[in-house]
Amino acid sequence: MPKVLCTLPNASDEIGGIKFVTHAKGMLSEDLSDEQAARLASIQGYEIVGGKAPEDDGPDKDAERAELLARAEAIGFKVKGNWSLERLKTEVEAAEKAKVEAEAAAAAAGQGGEGKSE
Repeated sequence: MPKVLCTLPNASDEIGGIKFVTHAKGMLSEDLSDEQAARLASIQGYEIVGGKAPEDDGPDKDAERAELLARAEAIGFKVKGNWSLERLKTEVEAAEKAKVEAEAAAAAAGQGGEGKSE
């Protein structure tokens, strides 16, 4: 059964009725069902430790995961191997959006001084 590691600085001994103990990297949950672990891992600051989320099963999900990993690599985004498929998708989409916005801002800043030499 998986456990969840909470790396948030204000984590307590009990979160949402689930018991946590102190761990070197944060707070570690008691054994959880795959569904509970997946739900918590979808929240930023929580990671599944051991086991895997049920939605990660099957060849279609493997192909989707591979495609997401390729997209992440293409933009230089580092992913964690224990992220659920849903978390991976969310994180990669957010990283892609941030990269596009950063590139647009850099392009706008570069054009700010051009064409004004009169």
